[in-house]
Amino acid sequence: MIETVNLNARQRDQVLPPVASFTVLYALHYGAFGAASPFLPAFIEERGFPPELIGILFGAGTAIRLVSAPVAGRIADRTHALRLILAACAVATALAVMCYLPAASFWLLLLVSLLHAAALAPTTNLADALALVASRRGRPVGFEYGWVRGAGSAAFIVASIIAGWAIAAHGLSVVICFQALLMLAVPFAVARIPPVDARTETAAVTRAGIAALLRLPVFRRWCWSRRLSLAVTRCTTRSR
Repeated sequence: MIETVNLNARQRDQVLPPVASFTVLYALHYGAFGAASPFLPAFIEERGFPPELIGILFGAGTAIRLVSAPVAGRIADRTHALRLILAACAVATALAVMCYLPAASFWLLLLVSLLHAAALAPTTNLADALALVASRRGRPVGFEYGWVRGAGSAAFIVASIIAGWAIAAHGLSVVICFQALLMLAVPFAVARIPPVDARTETAAVTRAGIAALLRLPVFRRWCWSRRLSLAVTRCTTRSR
């Protein structure tokens, strides 16, 4: 009887934490995105920089994301430390975004923008890798990934609304602190999610697999819709 009770307690510890911990992780992570991403162009424009320089800043940030995300993912796979790399990137993002506050010249802002983009880009892929592997585990430990991802989307919206209210009262600089605080909370959420054995639960990335992904019409439409939504968000923010 005692062994049965202990087994049931261990099962409850395994069943409840994955969904709850991933929901908290995604809420913090995408809340950090929603708190600052829609308002960052306006924050830089408030510093007196013209649109062409703002375009260079975000263009360079987009370019560095194409490098940092795969590199961080490869390091995480090689070291079998997805949670550690995710936590480190979250802390680095918080430190980098705070550097926007004292940066006054264009070159300093460019450096900060590159550091911020390089640290932030891998967090989404690493969180998805952890969540997708955990969600595929057998019942009752496994869960529906869509619900966790939906919680992240809801957190993005809520954080954007709260940030808008805070900006009205305290100015655009508040979104920098908002994102930093949420990103600093991410490692505590990461500590609660189950580890992933990358040696047995992740598939190798091949050129044929990448080509097959790029040939999917659904994936191409998603990429274009994502680009369009980001462009609309930035134009709307700048028009304000």
